Amino acid sequence: MSSTLAIGQAFLLVMGCGNAALGLYALLAGRLPRLPVVGRDRLDPRRYGVGQILMSTFAFSMVLSQVLMDRAPDFSMVLIMAGFGFFLGGIWLTVPTEGSQRSF
Repeated sequence: MSSTLAIGQAFLLVMGCGNAALGLYALLAGRLPRLPVVGRDRLDPRRYGVGQILMSTFAFSMVLSQVLMDRAPDFSMVLIMAGFGFFLGGIWLTVPTEGSQRSF
């Protein structure tokens, strides 16, 4: 394994742990962390928490797929596709939602 790949995997794992920590905080505390989030007043803490946990699952699945690439390439591809699904689901859950007060 090259050192560049190891650094990339370590970065992904750190970012995944950060997303998981933010998601767990939002779920357990019932409020959003004090971060510069756009549309903070329109974000639901539960949706945000689940979205962050899904994005951390994406990071973990990418690292696992890289580790398994030589041993089980088919399973690695399944992990990559599932990881992208987790990522898209996480993005969808963290996008601010419009309230029902919107009038056309």
